[in-house]
Amino acid sequence: MKIFLILFINLTFSLIVLGQDVQPVDKSKMPNLQPTTYRGEIYRRKPKLTLQDAMKVMEQYIEKEKIDTSNYFLWTINLIQYGSQKDKRPVWYFWWLSEKSGVGDYIEILVSMDKKAGRVPSM
Repeated sequence: MKIFLILFINLTFSLIVLGQDVQPVDKSKMPNLQPTTYRGEIYRRKPKLTLQDAMKVMEQYIEKEKIDTSNYFLWTINLIQYGSQKDKRPVWYFWWLSEKSGVGDYIEILVSMDKKAGRVPSM
């Protein structure tokens, strides 16, 4: 009796799963995804501070502030305009994500063109 019940349940779920069709994706209805930055606007001029120099400043800042990045990896780097509407300035934006934790566990560091680094203030 148990065998018939198991077979019945198995066949029922198999028919339900096989009865579902996969709809083809209509790419014309998909949004045109453009790269964005987490904060600020993308800066489109040659920076005064190169990316390599900004990374050195960021690494020195992490070392000086004793920020533990052992469970993080560098996810993205952007050159953005940061600040208020009247006082926007170009900065390098470094975003580190945690490989162990979930959403919201990240490190954001800004490096200005005058080689000053700092954490992004939380809201």
